[in-house]
Amino acid sequence: MRHCLYGIAAGLFALGAPLAAEEIPAPLLDTHPTYGATYGAMAVYVRGDGAAPDAPVEPMRAAGPGRDPFAGFTRENPAVAAYLARPQSFYLGFTARMATDGRITDCRMARPEAAPYDEAVLCAGLVQGLKGLPALDRAGVRVAAPVRIFFSASAQSAPKDGSVPGLFGDRATTAPPAPPPPRPGPRLTEQQWPPSPIWLRFNSAAPASTALPQAPLLPLTAPVGLVFGDKSAAAPGCAIVVTSGDAKRDAEACRLVARKFKPRWAADEDPSKRHLALLVSPGPAAAAVAADAALASRASMAGDTARAFAERIAGVVGPQSRDWQKGFAMTLTLDGDGRVTHCRIVNSSFRDDADLAACRLAETEARLLPERDSFGRSVPKSYYYWEAVREGVPALP
Repeated sequence: MRHCLYGIAAGLFALGAPLAAEEIPAPLLDTHPTYGATYGAMAVYVRGDGAAPDAPVEPMRAAGPGRDPFAGFTRENPAVAAYLARPQSFYLGFTARMATDGRITDCRMARPEAAPYDEAVLCAGLVQGLKGLPALDRAGVRVAAPVRIFFSASAQSAPKDGSVPGLFGDRATTAPPAPPPPRPGPRLTEQQWPPSPIWLRFNSAAPASTALPQAPLLPLTAPVGLVFGDKSAAAPGCAIVVTSGDAKRDAEACRLVARKFKPRWAADEDPSKRHLALLVSPGPAAAAVAADAALASRASMAGDTARAFAERIAGVVGPQSRDWQKGFAMTLTLDGDGRVTHCRIVNSSFRDDADLAACRLAETEARLLPERDSFGRSVPKSYYYWEAVREGVPALP
């Protein structure tokens, strides 16, 4: 039991816990001769509910935790009192709304049957204790908005003979960390096109063919062909992933690959990687481009441009925390030329006017290098996560 509690605590606090609140001594749950004492710990995550960072209906700034969101989690708070009376580990999801003054309303638990405490008690604790930062619309006006709340309690191990920790930790985040991306499957679909560098690394290898060209970046049109072979095939086959809309043209593209480029798998080729993604354009000036992970790149901001933009933002939001969960940050949506078409505040400066001004600067002055796909083409729509201190905004002491 002791080892289990320690493992839970280590995992929880590696992911992050909430901002410092009043120092509420945590209940002693267990002791261990090596790890010291294990105490109860609580965390609250707040996430503005929404489908995409550039959806038109989304506010410019999503609702989230305020500067001191846990000041109301005292011993008298219903949720804290229930936990202190009977410490139980839990991780629960809630849906709610955040009013324009940051109060939580319309609290509902996603799975009340999984809770060790009554839904009304936990919701009353969130409503009384949580002080949030309301959403901000594109005009800079505070608006009520839906939020998702994740409320957890577990254990925290303190060093032997160390001080008793508070019931809450010392950080806040707008959402739990995203899970790692799943390993892609071996076959491509239209939704997966163009192939990502991850797919290419796990599933693709060029065949042993000197006839396969790497054409210059031309305005190649559909169809798109996926050349592939099974474990025993000496020559790859051909499948159309994204059609040109003309069956004859699609068939011509596959014949072109077989007749002109004559790909053959190398004798020592790894069978699990016998896939080759090709962008094919048949006709008199037949051409094909093979996907290459080295051609792909994320959106970025060039050095001098990045420094100048960071100086402009610093003049608006001021010095920021080095902690990625606290420092000012925004998600920028880019078009194929690197222009910002949409800005969304991820971590607030906690000043409405500064958040609005920063987004206005991003949309009018920021210029970035757009994302490029595995064929070296500019992606029509991509995203850039702009984090203040990482980009050059002065850090708080």
